[in-house]
Amino acid sequence: MNEATDRHDRLLTQLLLAYFGELEPGALDLLRTHLRWVELAGGQTLMQQGEAGDSMYLTVSGRLRAYVQQDDGRQRMVREMGRGQVVGEMSLYTDEPRSATVVAIRDSVLVRLDKEAFDRLIAASSQVAVALTRQIIQRLKTEHQTAAYAAPITVGLMPVTAGVAAFLAKQPETKIQIAGHTDSQGADAANMDLSSRRAAAVGAYLTSTGVNAARITSVGMGESAPTAVNDTAAGRAINRRVEVTILN
Repeated sequence: MNEATDRHDRLLTQLLLAYFGELEPGALDLLRTHLRWVELAGGQTLMQQGEAGDSMYLTVSGRLRAYVQQDDGRQRMVREMGRGQVVGEMSLYTDEPRSATVVAIRDSVLVRLDKEAFDRLIAASSQVAVALTRQIIQRLKTEHQTAAYAAPITVGLMPVTAGVAAFLAKQPETKIQIAGHTDSQGADAANMDLSSRRAAAVGAYLTSTGVNAARITSVGMGESAPTAVNDTAAGRAINRRVEVTILN
């Protein structure tokens, strides 16, 4: 087991204990045997709105965003998820299709629990059932609230000015994520490549002004996270952008 895998394994144990509490003897081991590791690169889609809900996920590291397609075709960001948060559990209870598309906005590591294993665990452990039910109730209580995220702070920047670069250089304790985006014109693979190159160009500029390259992560999101409709020239222009995120 390499160092990164060992670190994620220890972190998973901590998250499971924090989430489920002290389980019945053997329940944690039973849960662990049914979990499967999933790694996502920044910009990669975990699930698509409308597809069958056949599994749930626990985020071990990284960050994801959930988007819902509205009647007018626009994608609306409804939720941001980080370490220790569960994704996709609603479909396992309701047997309904996925209600949102979930995209990794940073390289992320998760564990997956399939529906068959989920049903066995619910039947075998009352504590697992209570913990998951609590999560559902909390989600229903907050799903119509507007989230106020203290961190990360997203600053939409394109082009990045010398003043902005100087500001970032004076924040040595922070990490910087740069995400490139495109409109929906062209093939998916070409858009992913273009968005990656846009993000890398901004990262190279920041590095040239004195920002430590070790602080910077660049990801291409392609056309997966539009902020406007893509059926007008104005909307496409808005979607062709680079976002710089300061991770506190």
